Amino acid sequence: MKLNIVINQHEKIIVPKNTLVSQIIKNLYGDKSKDVLAVLVNNKLVHVDTHLTIDSKISMITLAEWDGLRVYQRTAIFILIKALNNISKKLRANILHPLSNGLYLKIEGLENLDHQFIAMLEKEMQQIIMTDLPIQKIKANRSDAVRSLESLGQKTQARLISNNKKERITLYHLDGFKSFFIGVLAPSTGYIKKFKILSHSDGLVLHLPQMGSQELDTREIKFSNLAMALKESQKWREILDLDDVGMLNFLVDKKQHQDFILLAEILHEKRIAQIADKIAKDKKRKIVFLAGPSASGKTTFTKRLSMQLRVNGFRPIQISMDDYFMDRSKTPKLPSGDFDFESPLALDVDLFLKNLKSLINNEPTILPVFDFKTGTSSLNNQSIISEEKTIFLIEGIHALNPLFSKSLDQERIFKIYISPLAELPLDSHNIIQNSDTRLLRRILRDHQFRNYSAADTIRRWPEVRNGETKYIIPFQEDADVYFNTALLYEFSVIRDKIEPLLDAVLPDQTGYPEALRLKAFLSFFTPITLDKIPSHSILREFIGDSFFD
Repeated sequence: MKLNIVINQHEKIIVPKNTLVSQIIKNLYGDKSKDVLAVLVNNKLVHVDTHLTIDSKISMITLAEWDGLRVYQRTAIFILIKALNNISKKLRANILHPLSNGLYLKIEGLENLDHQFIAMLEKEMQQIIMTDLPIQKIKANRSDAVRSLESLGQKTQARLISNNKKERITLYHLDGFKSFFIGVLAPSTGYIKKFKILSHSDGLVLHLPQMGSQELDTREIKFSNLAMALKESQKWREILDLDDVGMLNFLVDKKQHQDFILLAEILHEKRIAQIADKIAKDKKRKIVFLAGPSASGKTTFTKRLSMQLRVNGFRPIQISMDDYFMDRSKTPKLPSGDFDFESPLALDVDLFLKNLKSLINNEPTILPVFDFKTGTSSLNNQSIISEEKTIFLIEGIHALNPLFSKSLDQERIFKIYISPLAELPLDSHNIIQNSDTRLLRRILRDHQFRNYSAADTIRRWPEVRNGETKYIIPFQEDADVYFNTALLYEFSVIRDKIEPLLDAVLPDQTGYPEALRLKAFLSFFTPITLDKIPSHSILREFIGDSFFD
């Protein structure tokens, strides 16, 4: 039997039934076949060694796509874990979180983390890569998979899958070693072409190529604000006595999670109060800029900070930078012809600076109001009059961009960067991407308050992320403080609420592979009911029924 195959939406070929996708890739790409890390077959991400049994549409996934980057990361992590096991079976890698140019990890069972050990680890990884060992995908009964991982000392992986409802679990095998990963891996170790390990803080960074590039960025990481926020996050995990999602699920199963939720919220409130106290120490402060990428929780954070500032004797007034959007006729456009709403030039910079100078000088000021339905701007009916104790909270994704403060007195300004940092790893090998927290939040918010489907939100997400990379993230280190809006329990809360939205994404829609990935990820969280979440929580901004509504 012959099958009709469409490749990358334009090239058509005919192949026998049960042909391996990897064979098609070799025929098409030859020496560059290892650039293809995975494939979309009928809009579902699969391993390249997949047999074709029906007429199919195939798209090649490389480092030019987010899916390709994730496959590369997972495969590199597996090679690192195997290399450690080759050096000593007592060594364990804990992959803690992503950094801008790599993955941060710590190694258990190691007495001295020095340059000699790093060189030995790199050499062992290079040997595994050069040998081009096959990475096999094998299905096992859940109970057998748990026992197998426990026997290898992979307790966190065993703990995670023991709570999953799937009876069949996929384990990956590499030269007699097994591990569990959520998502597809490359078919062999030779697909990892570049990596570098460098020491960082009291751990290591596994540097890997970034999306769209085969080059490594091994510059020294100087993100002091981000590093401080990550250390604080680790401290919170220690306070709450949580190491991974498996431990969280255990608490939920035992109905012991209510205290944990309240502690997580109290830690948030304490940090917000500390920030308000820091602002209050300098009486010159008149403006507080609050920036962060989409779905960071800026609105709720701003309102909670406003209340803490009132406790400190201030009279806070909130101003949204969204009201400074230009009329649609003046909005810049992308090469595609669509409006570029992510650009700072979509805002009226001159009017913004003029208004802020007036506010700082205690002059009566009339602010604009933007109508998103008509795409037009107008002036408010009444002016704002600043008083001695008045402090202005300016909230917007571009609030830290120097364009919006370059001509202002810097002594009068305090800057805050707000974003969720994934605090809790799934297990010691599977991390949560920071951007996934925001994407899931945005899917909920867009559905509830903007009447967008999950497919709509997922389709727009790459454009949003590109804007963040260009216009927001580069300025995070200009902030006076970094506030982490993530909550350790939030995926357990949103699971039941968001799964029906992801189920509604159809197989022929662009966002279908991403919807499947997010559903697979969420399936490892034991649900928590919404009624347990305080009404002032940042999470309420996305799930509804917020006190601040």
